[in-house]
Amino acid sequence: MIRSKNPWLRWLAVWWVVVGAIGLLFVAGFSIAHFYYGMQLYDPKSGLAVSPFVTAWILGGMASGFALFAGIGAAILANRG
Repeated sequence: MIRSKNPWLRWLAVWWVVVGAIGLLFVAGFSIAHFYYGMQLYDPKSGLAVSPFVTAWILGGMASGFALFAGIGAAILANRG
């Protein structure tokens, strides 16, 4: 467990949670725009639309990263003595 009284660690953890939450909202909005409203992602090299599987893979990876970021910040805040 991390038991630190450093104010910069709490500040950093709060911003990790904020950035992670904003990133998750971005991914959720992009997912809704793509899968519900039909906005396509395009490959910049070929100009062709990316398949739904690849889009889900990209958005899932982004969501996992942002969730991990927010989770680490939340864990630091929860374990701060």
